[in-house]
Amino acid sequence: MLQEPLMRTTVSAVLLVLALGTLGTTTATAQDLRVEIAEVTARLQAAGAANLNLIAPQAYTKARQKITEAESVYQRGANPKDVRKKLDEARVQLARAESLKEMGDILLGSALTARTDALVADAPAHRESEKSWRDAEKALQKAGRKVESGDRDSAVQEATKAEAAYREAEYEALRKALVAATEGLRQTAKDRDAHKKAATTFLRADTELAAAEAALRANRKDQSEAIAHAIASADGYRRASRIALMVDAVKRNPNASVEKLVLDYEGYMSAAAQALNFTADFREGPQLVSTQLIDAITSLTEDRDALRTEASSAGLALAELRAEHDFLVFTSDSLAARLTMQADSLAAQRQLQQAEQRRMATQLRARQEREARIQAVGELFTEDEAQVAMIGNDLVIRMYGLNFPVGLAQIRPESFGLLTKLQKVLREFPTDPIEIAGHTDSQGNDQRNQALSERRAAAVRQYLIANMAIPEVQISAVGYGESQPLASNETREGRAKNRRIDVRIVLPEI
Repeated sequence: MLQEPLMRTTVSAVLLVLALGTLGTTTATAQDLRVEIAEVTARLQAAGAANLNLIAPQAYTKARQKITEAESVYQRGANPKDVRKKLDEARVQLARAESLKEMGDILLGSALTARTDALVADAPAHRESEKSWRDAEKALQKAGRKVESGDRDSAVQEATKAEAAYREAEYEALRKALVAATEGLRQTAKDRDAHKKAATTFLRADTELAAAEAALRANRKDQSEAIAHAIASADGYRRASRIALMVDAVKRNPNASVEKLVLDYEGYMSAAAQALNFTADFREGPQLVSTQLIDAITSLTEDRDALRTEASSAGLALAELRAEHDFLVFTSDSLAARLTMQADSLAAQRQLQQAEQRRMATQLRARQEREARIQAVGELFTEDEAQVAMIGNDLVIRMYGLNFPVGLAQIRPESFGLLTKLQKVLREFPTDPIEIAGHTDSQGNDQRNQALSERRAAAVRQYLIANMAIPEVQISAVGYGESQPLASNETREGRAKNRRIDVRIVLPEI
């Protein structure tokens, strides 16, 4: 009778252990899937930042769709194999898009630059540039699809159309921002028939407006000339409007308005003359009064300049007196200070010696700690994986084991373990600047080797940013092509040694 309860208790305990084990496995699998989804999502974001959504739109869209589907399947708690299948399909599409990056940059580079300039001008937000922007986007999408299909000639044709449309959208947006107010003034002046009643002034304003548009087309980076013409045009339309209003006033009362207009202008000139201490006499017409005003203003300007010169000379003399005074004070103070300095000299020397001893002890400890960390770093890698060395004050990890497909900058899954070791190294020096340097052997074209080394260094940099909490400004990527070999390129072993990624950690001086 006692054995039956004991047996039931034992069975219950076994079932509980099995359940807890299954729960732990499920949790670990879910965490792994979450990490995989995050990694592929980061790769998609990097692809977007590299314009692969434009260079390879179909592959990019499919990759994004598969990631969304994987996320949905994951949230439903479905079979992990289904999630990984979606992620693998996304990786295939991303790899295809990434393989087209170099070709896309060459074929679509000018159009992509024009697109960026149009975005800076806020072209999508302006009604005047909206159509050109849409046309450009359609043409660029077509160009991207042609890149994906391998039709280079058609890709270039569509990219040329896109570039022209983006440039037109940029111009239209900039023109809207520059001359919108001026065109409003022009319409107001035209509504008042200023183009007829003040034809010369209105035509001059039109000429300035045309010059503003021409200057904007010629130089969109420096708009100072276009702005100057636009301001002159706006002033011209305002003036033409005023003249048109005066003409209307004369027409409404032809007997009195001309006389009133003359008297008004004489009144303005008389007020200016009175401020300059003379009386305006219009018996000989306004020309003599205008000359007198100019002479009076010129005289005042000359007097002002003379006063400024005198004030400057007086200021220099005062500065010299102050300098002499300060020198005397300094001489007196320095005599007293010299005695104090001599009294303090021995004590200061003793303090310096003590501080130097403490500094040297601290420096020695820091060097010993660094050497221990560097030794530990070297022990992380096998001979085939990497070589660790101090070059000057920099810690350099030559990663011979980080291999790429021929001619490509795609990181293979078999390199993830080596990169994980590299991450451990970088975490030992969390705040020091890092340089990822790509190198190739001498096989092939120099320029392609240079570009390939840059792309490979950038790929490693992006991988580290995506997988570590490291600021982008802390880590840089550079390519040296075949310019810095470690061994002869005449042998297979030498070439293998030259194809490498160098990770340089810039350590502070100790």
